[in-house]
Amino acid sequence: MRISDLARQAGVTVKAVRYYESLGLISPARLANGYRDYSPDEVRLVREIHALGRLGIAAARTRPFLDCLETGHQHADDCPSSLAGYRDAISDLTERIETLTARRAALTRRLHEAASRGTAIGTGDVDEADGCGLGLLPPGPSVSGDDGAADHLAGLRMPAITLGSTSGGTVTLDALGAARSILYLYPLTGRLDADLPDGWGTIPGARGCTAEARGFADHQVERTDLPPFAFDRA
Repeated sequence: MRISDLARQAGVTVKAVRYYESLGLISPARLANGYRDYSPDEVRLVREIHALGRLGIAAARTRPFLDCLETGHQHADDCPSSLAGYRDAISDLTERIETLTARRAALTRRLHEAASRGTAIGTGDVDEADGCGLGLLPPGPSVSGDDGAADHLAGLRMPAITLGSTSGGTVTLDALGAARSILYLYPLTGRLDADLPDGWGTIPGARGCTAEARGFADHQVERTDLPPFAFDRA
């Protein structure tokens, strides 16, 4: 068969077939006119080379697998030399993964350092107790009034909802008990080394720091006139 026919049947390009032949992986017969004549055996070999290449085994390293086929085995990895080829490929991948993992960690560290440099978090001006910094508040936060829309909620039973907590545990709303509890709920924890959604910083309180939230945390101990309450972020 012609090289174009082989390439089509094996699912590769003509250029790839010529490359495999240049490596000595396939050796087609020659016709009287000098043209190459590829056999079904070459189709099988080219398919195997292509399949191994998709697994990360370079064409130049497929010789043990092809030899296994050419000696009559049903599968290209029926021979000990083929298994050794798998092990070598796995070792190469492991080394590359470790190198890339270390490189990613170094880049992540440098990204965080660069993003934190010159900010309140980077300079230590953030109150570590509650995770808020006044320097992070958006300019001119809006003031909301009480429109009474939530008056009907007073006295209702809390739903059986369990939320994750920044303390590492969980908070189940209907199991809080009779003590006064203040829940600080927010949809996103921002990071300096990751972009926030567009327009996020313009939402009052979206950055996690509001005067109300800081007031609850800062004056928790002073509120002795009311039943004890717990402060947690869910």
